[in-house]
Amino acid sequence: MFGTFILLAGCQEETNNGTVESETEIGTPEEQIANLQEDFNEIISETETEYGKLVFYSLENEEKAKGVGLAVFNEEDGTWVYSEGTAHLVSASSESEAFSSDRIEINDETKVVYGYRHESPNSEIQEVESEDLVDNALVLEESVISYTFVSPNETVTISKNN
Repeated sequence: MFGTFILLAGCQEETNNGTVESETEIGTPEEQIANLQEDFNEIISETETEYGKLVFYSLENEEKAKGVGLAVFNEEDGTWVYSEGTAHLVSASSESEAFSSDRIEINDETKVVYGYRHESPNSEIQEVESEDLVDNALVLEESVISYTFVSPNETVTISKNN
């Protein structure tokens, strides 16, 4: 998991009247994730929701472990700013784990739960409405990252669709 801080680089800009103003450069969502997550590889997909922009991205470390991360961005003055995120890697030699999942508590009333199958490349994402969960299970398809929004006290299990 990576921290909940944003690396901000400050610079100064001279205005027309000769005074100097401080300006903060935040960067694109991709740049913000890369600054926070050393194993960042590339953005898989992103989608805007009522809770902000969800950005799913791939990870790979030097030991060839791979994984998926999720970063939540909020819009501030027309710029998407990192709010929080989570990520994990699955060992390249892991054969016992068919899928991986994680969650982020967005606020006191909502959390986002997501899962993916690590043995297949993840090329798209899909939202599963909470009322479409069967027995509170999020069923994972090959090559698709699935996510759902539920209340923080709900337990969502993750299962693989064969």
